[in-house]
Formats: sequence, C-alpha cells, structure tokens
Amino acid sequence: MNEVDMRNKIAAERISKINEGIMKAFDNIMFQQNKMDNKAFIFIGFLSVLLGIINKEQILNTPINWILGITIFILALSQIPLTSKLSTNILNLIIKKELEFEHNIFYYTDLCGMEIKLFKEIIQKEYQVAYLTNFEIKLMEQILINANILKLKVFWHNLAYTILFGGVLIFAIFNFIKQVIF
Repeated sequence: MNEVDMRNKIAAERISKINEGIMKAFDNIMFQQNKMDNKAFIFIGFLSVLLGIINKEQILNTPINWILGITIFILALSQIPLTSKLSTNILNLIIKKELEFEHNIFYYTDLCGMEIKLFKEIIQKEYQVAYLTNFEIKLMEQILINANILKLKVFWHNLAYTILFGGVLIFAIFNFIKQVIF
C-alpha cells in the first residue's frame, strides 16, 4: 500500500469515527427525549384517571383537583416542541452558560445553549480533523436543537412534579392541621 492510499485509509477511518460519534450523540439525545415523552404520557394518563376517580360528581371542586389539573397541563405543555419565542426565552433562563469545562457530546446539558461554532471546534479537536462535511454540520445542528428541546422538557417535568408532590404535601399538612384544630 503506497503513502497516498494509506493517507486515504486513515482519513476514511477518521470520518467514520466522526460520523459514528455524532450519530451516537444524536441517537442518545433522541432516546432521552423519547423517554421523557413516555414518562409524560404515563403521568398524564395516570393523573387523568386519578382526577376522574376523585371527581365523580363535580369538576375541580377541591384543591387536590386543581393540583392534578395544573400538573396535567404542565406535562402536556412539555410535549410542545421548542418553536415559540416564549419557549426560547424560558430555555435561555434555565441554561447555564459555563464554557470553561470539558464538554460531553453525549449529554444534553453540556450541549444546551452551545453555539454550532463551539460544537464544531469540540468535534474537530476530539476527532483531530481539520474540516467537517455538510452532513456532519447539519446533524450537529440538529443535535443542538434536540438538546435544547430536551432541556425544556426536563424543566417542564420538574416543574410539574414539584407542583404535584409539593401541592399534595401542603394539602395533606393543611388537612392534618384542620383535623387537629377542629
């Protein structure tokens, strides 16, 4: 094998490793996003059934019904993709801009809010390449978009679960105090 063939082989192996790494990052983020969606759908279904059982006669007649209704609404809201200006503003509020640490391209929180230029630099440094193909750049852009969508979904889920469990706890404490005092 001559020197040119050897260089071509090495270049092809590097491109293959880059594509494999970028595809793995994309698949990982999409897998995490699907898991978040599945959790939301399960909770929405469970809370809806629970709300229906509690509410046999009147709709929204107790604080617990309000808590369940708000939680269902927020979980449903988490299913809306990141396309609106409001979603972008919320995302900008919850993203921490820490650019001084090592980035893990397989974890969405390290990618949230990252500019494509920085992402390209990280990939080029990690895989030791001078340029990236148009396909790789487009896939990297999609990874960043999906990382931001996932971050927003996690935010909405955390808010919903905090309201649910905090609301139920407060409701239980008030009922306990009401029974002890009265």
